[in-house]
Amino acid sequence: MGSIKKDILGGVSGKVGTIVGVHWKSNYYIRAHAAKVSNPRTPKQQEQRGKFAMAFSFLRIIKPFIRIGYKEFTGEKSAYNAAMSYMLKKVILNKGKEKMFLTGRIIAARAMQKTQT
Repeated sequence: MGSIKKDILGGVSGKVGTIVGVHWKSNYYIRAHAAKVSNPRTPKQQEQRGKFAMAFSFLRIIKPFIRIGYKEFTGEKSAYNAAMSYMLKKVILNKGKEKMFLTGRIIAARAMQKTQT
């Protein structure tokens, strides 16, 4: 069940019907409840979901380090999402039906470069 904090337009939290209210980074958001996927999985979808599962299982182990190491690099993403994006793009590669985990490319901490003005 959803709850409302503050006034009617602010602070919605929880699920009401097909609407979900969430609090993230000091802001409240309302979004639609995710529908179950009913279409058949294509080979490309299976590849991507496999990469995602592999990245998720690895990042789950080092999550406390990711929160610190990617904190300044995130921009609008969370530190965990920034790390997940990097893993999917640079670390895990598909080779046919097998996935390669390029351990030399793993970065647990990133820093923003400051430009001179």
